Amino acid sequence: MTDPHVSVIIPVRNDADNLRLCLGALRNSTYPDFETIVVDDASTDETAEAAEQMEARIVRLSSRLGPAGARNAGARCARGEYLLFVDADVCVGGDTIGRFVAHLERDPATAAAFGSYNSQPSSGNLVSQYRNLLHHHVHQTASPAASTFWSGCGFIRRSVFLEFGGFDTSYGRPAIEDIELGMRLAKAGRRIRLCKDVQVTHRKRWTLWTMIRTDILDRAIPWTLLILKEKSLPNDLNLKTSQRISGLFSCLLVVSLLGLAIFTPILLAVLLVLLCGFVTLDRWSLNHPVPQLARIAAAALGAGLAVHFTLELGVGFLVILILAAGVAALNLPLLEFFGHVRKPLFIGIALPLHTLYLTYSSVTFAGCVLWHLTTHLAALAGYRRRPHSPQ
Repeated sequence: MTDPHVSVIIPVRNDADNLRLCLGALRNSTYPDFETIVVDDASTDETAEAAEQMEARIVRLSSRLGPAGARNAGARCARGEYLLFVDADVCVGGDTIGRFVAHLERDPATAAAFGSYNSQPSSGNLVSQYRNLLHHHVHQTASPAASTFWSGCGFIRRSVFLEFGGFDTSYGRPAIEDIELGMRLAKAGRRIRLCKDVQVTHRKRWTLWTMIRTDILDRAIPWTLLILKEKSLPNDLNLKTSQRISGLFSCLLVVSLLGLAIFTPILLAVLLVLLCGFVTLDRWSLNHPVPQLARIAAAALGAGLAVHFTLELGVGFLVILILAAGVAALNLPLLEFFGHVRKPLFIGIALPLHTLYLTYSSVTFAGCVLWHLTTHLAALAGYRRRPHSPQ
């Protein structure tokens, strides 16, 4: 039997519904020469049965390894010249595999490539829309010459993947194992390409809490530690200089707003009500479109509150508005994109969410750097205090 040209590897744990849709999308691929390998990461639901129903090859793991270990297990039994890693909550397009193959065969020096989410995420709630559209915009505006890798829809020569030992299995949770692999490839001089014409649909539903938790625990902390370890801070994707400056402005904005709210109980109450209202609206928007009238009313309420507190609190609140304008100006292309692909009023939702995202990401980065410096200084001080035996 002839080996397939491409091996598609899908790690999955307890996600049968998304897996069925993922495999269904692969069936519609116009590129015929591929195999599909589903790596069941010790699921406790009907995930394995779903894979069998869709006639995919199944690798069953007896104990949970996490996505990195699951992908490596799939790669070990793959027969294709190329490996395509796809998350179970991703639906590829009919031309996804063919486009990747064409990119790498046009340039034999390219070791790996990856795409991006498209601008039509499946989940309709506000946080999911913001999150997936942000990912799309970041990838679409990044340099095609990449220094990282993305396993949500990532393509790599099998020989290269095996040569570099695959993903780092010390990442037992979904984290930055793909970024770490990309950094190793780039450090060794291997070429990685961001293929902006390869776009896939993301089906994950984000909530405010899952977004914050994932960004801090599975992104910001391990990514910062990796940057400190490698002593290299890329100027691309989420780490562009403009985003670092935006993070500083966002931190100043949030600190100023909270500081003013502490001494202004009515402002604090309004912020809490707005937060509760947003969480409720986000849940409701999962299954219902937000009416245009509601969007207009929310925008009018926000403008009215801004005018009221500016008149009531004077210079203090004016400073907050100026900082908010600074964050908006630094992220103008992103906000224009939100207004273009959704309605302009969506910008009013996206800007506070993006400010929050920039703030906790920046604080986490600073905290990790401070911890790193403190640890090293303490170790250095301890070394200097130790008595040295005479030669």
